[in-house]
Amino acid sequence: MLRSALLLVGLLVIGCGKKNRDAEVPAAPPGPRVVAPPPQDSGADNAPGAMRPGEENGEGRGYPNRLLAKFWRAVRDDVVVSAEPFGSTDGERFMVMVWVKNRNKNKPLQFANWTQPGQVTLKDQTGKRYPLVPIPENLEQVMRKSKAPEPNSAYGSGPVTTDLKRFGLLEFDRAALTAEYLDLDLDGAPVGFADPILFRIPKDMMTQPKK
Repeated sequence: MLRSALLLVGLLVIGCGKKNRDAEVPAAPPGPRVVAPPPQDSGADNAPGAMRPGEENGEGRGYPNRLLAKFWRAVRDDVVVSAEPFGSTDGERFMVMVWVKNRNKNKPLQFANWTQPGQVTLKDQTGKRYPLVPIPENLEQVMRKSKAPEPNSAYGSGPVTTDLKRFGLLEFDRAALTAEYLDLDLDGAPVGFADPILFRIPKDMMTQPKK
């Protein structure tokens, strides 16, 4: 009986001591929220149009982070997509040439091109959209028959192999040339991608319209 009583008293003392010690140590305040940096190949941590030294002709996924047009290529598996803005040749249109390449020697890519307005979105820094201007069918035919700007290349939809790359031409209203920068969203379906392809076009890649 005496042993039981002593044991009970000892447990109570230990319990009180533990409670007091716990009360004396305040809980540590929560630390600052850690945000992971953007992927190294995205350019998302740069100002619009900026580029880190030594990153010319880089490669990235182009989704969900944007890639700098002209200098960066969107690469997924064996398919390579690049966007090359070349301003306006007549002062009436802003044009972007999109190149598609295939690194798979055994499997041709069936390129469908971006010809429908719903497949292309162009927005400026304010969110204003500039719709795709469809190329007339007669001009499409002329471009298919014309000499391509690069060797081993062809215009428009068709098979893309390691020996033959293809390009599409996107045209927009000249009003886009006044933007500080432009964000170009391409539907991934024409090249077999599940996700879109995102590029950013800085102002220094745009040719101002002729007066």
